[in-house]
Amino acid sequence: MLGMYVIIKVNKKQQYSGFLFLVILSFVLFVLNLLSGSAGIPFLSESILHSTDNVGSKIWKTIIFEIRLPRALSAFLGGGALALSGLLLQTFFRNPLAGPDILGIASGAGFGAAVVILVIPFLGIAGIISTAAAAVAGAVTVTLFLVMLVKKSGNITLTLIAGLLAGYFISSVTGIMIRFSSNQAIRSFINWTAGSFKNISPDTLFFLLFVVISSFIASFVISKHCDLYLLGDDYASSMGLNLKRFRYSVIIITSILTGAVTSLCGPVAFIGIAAPHFCRFFLKTEKHNILIPGTFFSGAILALAADIISTLPGHGITLPLNSVTAIIGTPIVIKVLLKGYYDR
Repeated sequence: MLGMYVIIKVNKKQQYSGFLFLVILSFVLFVLNLLSGSAGIPFLSESILHSTDNVGSKIWKTIIFEIRLPRALSAFLGGGALALSGLLLQTFFRNPLAGPDILGIASGAGFGAAVVILVIPFLGIAGIISTAAAAVAGAVTVTLFLVMLVKKSGNITLTLIAGLLAGYFISSVTGIMIRFSSNQAIRSFINWTAGSFKNISPDTLFFLLFVVISSFIASFVISKHCDLYLLGDDYASSMGLNLKRFRYSVIIITSILTGAVTSLCGPVAFIGIAAPHFCRFFLKTEKHNILIPGTFFSGAILALAADIISTLPGHGITLPLNSVTAIIGTPIVIKVLLKGYYDR
């Protein structure tokens, strides 16, 4: 009993230190994100921190507070939202390879956004709301399709393949839509598909903040239900879990998170599937009341790191965000695949 108690204490200490490391690392990357870019800005310069009439300091303040700060905040919130969505989907399908981009949910959200961008272009807040609503509707549609497939076949592997095929099908339909769209709409859509955290205005940032906070709270509320669900349907039902209500809760939360981020930042890949495993590496737990905040910060870390790398070339040149996230996320996914293979 004493040995077990010591092990539990050590594990908790490791979890706290691991969580603290994720928080500190996300903060460091957030600051580096503010300082990275084509324009060199002195670190913690007094002319930035205090009011001054210096023209150079005014330019630096404009760059930091009006360009880089919204970009860093959108990367922090968007990366955390995609990571949280990926964690819930991995729990829902009981599969470590589940994620919004792998299962075609991000493609569904992208299709909804594409309809608004290519077919029904709006301007201002109405455009933001309509694009986000269409993206959420597309994500919900694909998720419900996958849920029905799981209930009918009971085969998770088949569900993953169906998600990939659904993504290809949606991309094909989107390609046909592009052929019948205006040149301006096509340019907007191509820029959107590359993925970016830098095109978010203060109004859209507040919208994203509201969505992320409300979804995070909802996820934390069902954290114990997630733990029960992983133990199997029969056991979870015997412990009083309403499986139907739980499943629909996960569908709604993941669809809103994926739809909101995809509509505002484009289809950002790999963060949703890689961040939960990045978090597990440090926290060494499957308890969702610890994994949910840890995964959120892990997603923020990967998104901030990708955004910093994308701006490294300088001189006004930026790398495609999805190319960078793929470079970061692919090794993590490969490690998960190899671990699953050798654990058999």
